[in-house]
Amino acid sequence: MAKEFKRCTRCLLDTTVPEIVFDDKGVCQYCKIHDIQEKKYPLGAESKANLDQVIERIKAKGKGRQYDCIIGDSGGAV
Repeated sequence: MAKEFKRCTRCLLDTTVPEIVFDDKGVCQYCKIHDIQEKKYPLGAESKANLDQVIERIKAKGKGRQYDCIIGDSGGAV
């Protein structure tokens, strides 16, 4: 029996995504994960300020050392 087509009420994901689940308001679990992550790592000015603090700590720790650069690496899937 084919699964009924449904789309998330907040994003573009739908039942073509394997294992997708919707709550009683039609919001998918990926939107809920996004909300949790945004609370933990807020976007906007606060996020920029946090990043600037991390950069300053890295720069201070590396001052006077042989290398003086930062390389970003997402660690995403291969």
